[in-house]
Amino acid sequence: ELAERWRTRGLDYFPWLRLSHDLRLMVLDLVGELLLRPVDVLHCWIDEANVVGWLAGRLAGVRRIVMTVLGVSPAHWPLGARPWLRACYRQAVRDPGTRLVAISDAGRADYADWLQVSQECIDVVRIGFPLPPAISPQQVADFRAAHGLQPGQPVVIGVFRLDPEKRPLVFLDVIDRVRRQVPEVRVLLAGGGSQAEAVRSRLRELGLGETVTMLGQPADVLTPMAASDVFLMVSQVEGTPNVSLEAQALGCVPVLTDVGGCRETMEPGVTGVVAGRDDLDGLAAAVVELLQAPERRQALAAAGRRFVAEAFAPDRFAGQFHALYQRLERE
Repeated sequence: ELAERWRTRGLDYFPWLRLSHDLRLMVLDLVGELLLRPVDVLHCWIDEANVVGWLAGRLAGVRRIVMTVLGVSPAHWPLGARPWLRACYRQAVRDPGTRLVAISDAGRADYADWLQVSQECIDVVRIGFPLPPAISPQQVADFRAAHGLQPGQPVVIGVFRLDPEKRPLVFLDVIDRVRRQVPEVRVLLAGGGSQAEAVRSRLRELGLGETVTMLGQPADVLTPMAASDVFLMVSQVEGTPNVSLEAQALGCVPVLTDVGGCRETMEPGVTGVVAGRDDLDGLAAAVVELLQAPERRQALAAAGRRFVAEAFAPDRFAGQFHALYQRLERE
């Protein structure tokens, strides 16, 4: 009955038998909800939920569906090996009532390449980012004192999962280069993951025990960022890292590898710096230059706060989606 209903909607590939039992139940549950409570637009978010929502919406007769994707395509992750995922997306982008939306130009290009479709098939709506609460000078001073950071001492922070794609060991290699030129630098590293023990081993190997403080996974990462001068992230793969926006909003200048949508989270050279993915010397040089040029760093920090507030304003984000809903209504 479902397959026949699918065909009556004018659709082709129906991946029902390839879906896991859990996903089938989710589709059926959502079909029921949509039949009980019809909607004008069904807005779905992220890969498996997009497929579930699109299948359920089309089975229930929803005419307008928005599928939002975050970061880079599933080609970079194990999920991408599931053939039904790519097949569903390819059919969805040909569906006149469905729009696929990425949150960055890099994400749009990566999904278009994975799906082998034109980038024109994919819209871009950058995320809305509510500015985090202000961290007072007293909070910053208290944090620095509690962690033995002297007034004026340069501080670099990393906030990311200690997993291979984030390259925490490369992070330490860059820090080792920075320390040779700025011996007084202190580094805060917040995060946990599969490479936590390897990180501790590399710290001992490089003799960075007095330089790097591992914070684990603190409930509050905003205060450490506000207490730092430079945010460093050396990821192999990235989508659109919110942590770069957080750092700029808190006056901490980001230095990132030029992968995925990283450069789209800043104005390179104006609010932050990007360097080649494997250019460890370039990454280190960018950090050193910022630490040794406080006036330039402060100018970038001030510009970063303004940039995030304007370019990622939640009202802009909501307004662009509202315009998309209206466009779908007219089509």
